[in-house]
Order: sequence, then C-alpha cells, then structure tokens
Amino acid sequence: MFFSRANERSRPARKSAASRQPLPPNVGSTHSLLLRIDSPALRANHCALVKQPPFSSLDRESIVPFDQLHVTIGNLHLPTPSAARVAQCVLREQISRFAHENNITSPMPISLEGLVMKKLGGRAGPRVIFASAKDESNLLRPLYDAIKEAMTNAGFWISPGRKQWTPHVTVVETRYGKPKSQKPWGGNVTGFPSPASQSSTWSCQSGINNAPSATLTSALPSLRSLMMLKAYRHRHDHAATSVSAAAAVSAATSVYASAAASAAASAAASAAASAYAYAYAYAYAYAYASAYAYAYAYAYASAATSAAPAPAASFFLCFMIMNFTFMPLLQYYKTWEQCKI
Repeated sequence: MFFSRANERSRPARKSAASRQPLPPNVGSTHSLLLRIDSPALRANHCALVKQPPFSSLDRESIVPFDQLHVTIGNLHLPTPSAARVAQCVLREQISRFAHENNITSPMPISLEGLVMKKLGGRAGPRVIFASAKDESNLLRPLYDAIKEAMTNAGFWISPGRKQWTPHVTVVETRYGKPKSQKPWGGNVTGFPSPASQSSTWSCQSGINNAPSATLTSALPSLRSLMMLKAYRHRHDHAATSVSAAAAVSAATSVYASAAASAAASAAASAAASAYAYAYAYAYAYAYASAYAYAYAYAYASAATSAAPAPAASFFLCFMIMNFTFMPLLQYYKTWEQCKI
C-alpha cells in the first residue's frame, strides 16, 4: 500500500470527528491510496503484452508503465505534512489489525479478468483500458471498508460521490501521453484481428503490505492479424469527399461477397470471408468516419456466415466506439456481439 501525491492546490477540508462522514467530493484530493501490483512474472508478461497488437500501435506513453500498475482504494485530503504522517500511522495500524483479525498470513488472491474500455470525464476526458479485479478471497472489499472507515474517522477520506468502488487495474490511459492526433487513440491502429486469437495470462505473488496476488487473462489478437488498415487509411486521410452509411455498407458487403466466393472451396470459408469483411468494413468506417457503416457491415458478415464473432473482434468493436461519436445503433451492436461471444 502506498500514497500517490496528487494536486497540491486543494481546498481546505472541514474535519469533524463527531460526524464521521467522508469529505465531500468537491474537496481537493492531495493523495491517492493504492495497492501496487508487483511480481517478476507479471513484469515479464506485461512487457510481452504491450509489444503485441493493438497495444504496439498505440502511443507508447499512453500505456501505463509496469511500475505504476495498481488498484486504487480511494482519495485522501492531506493538506499538511503532519496530516500525511498521521494518515500513514492510521493506515499501518488498520492494515495490521485487519491482517490479524482475518488471520492473513499469505497474499490475498484476486483475478484481473478481461480488458474493458471506457471514456472518462466527457468528450475531453481520457480513454482507458482496464482489467476488472475479482476478489477470490472475499477479503479485498472488507479491507477497503476497513481503510475507508479508519480514514473517514480521521477526517481524511474523500467521498467518491455517486460512484461505487469497483476494483480494477488500468493498463492504458491517454492522460499518460499526448495523442498524436485528435482521435482518442492517435489514429494509428495498424492491425485488425483475424478469427484466431491467443490468450495472455498475468500473474503475481506478493505480501499484503504491498499488493494482493493477481492473475489477468485476456484475449489478444493473434500474430496473423490483418495489417491492411493502416495503408488503406493513409490513402483516404485527406479525402475531401465523404460517403453515406448506405454506400459504405454496400461497398463492404460487396467485398464480403467477393471474399466468400473466392474462399468457397476452403474448409474455413466462413471464417476467411468474415475476416475480410471485418477488415474492409472497419477500413471504410475509419476512412469515412461512418460508425453506422461498420455496425451494419459487421452484423451482415456475422449473420451471413452463421459464424460466431472472433473473440478479439469485440475488443476492436470497442475501439471503434471509442474513435467515433456514440451512436445508439452501434451501442446496440456492441451489446449484441458481446452477448454472442
């Protein structure tokens, strides 16, 4: 467990031991309380993960460094050095008591499952990719509650407002680096998943004073990813004209039909046709900023082949949503696809 120093210019807190209520959300946060994720095995797997698509095509500074991977417990208002020292004493005492009361002699196991994409703070806010932490020991939530109570009683805990605490580990966040263009992810995605995918597992073991143990399993595009998107996009980067969603869908479905015909003799005809349809539909949507085009073409390709979407396709459909204005229909297809996988 450690403190992360935040904004120095903060509003003074009104401490009241009698009320035992968290500070209001508008009180400036000076420190964050974090559980660090750390192990040699996790370091090696993190290094391998960020070298694979799609992470390898992101701005490197957008990827959270291994040494900064953590689970956030909460935010504190510690306006003076003496307040920080008191908070450290309270924290050490509370963790020691919690470990003793729960007979904790080994790391608390948690599982970091999947990769989720989210947009924070409105249009100008950062975009993040994070792994959800599942509490296998049923100790992480009680530990959070114990720390929250102790810090609230000390007058340091800042209420998160309406937000519920959801333990997670952020892997990518655009605030760590400046995007290379106005598109949220820099507009430089160079790969697109084929139906085949592979899994990567992160794991770590450490003591309670540093971090819980953790395992992360996530579906990643295989190294056979189609690489046509970048070249295709460059030909249309400065196109003065645009096409309608209907025209883009028509073009994408024509590509699908051609791919299906050429792959008809193959045992993997459906998979091959779907892969090409995904790639071309995405390319059209990317070049012409037509989110509807991708949603329609994707649904058409999936339904026509009667094949389940590739596991990695869901990840890239989320990428699609992050790069364009939210459309109700596209949001529907995101949900529809994830339910099928």
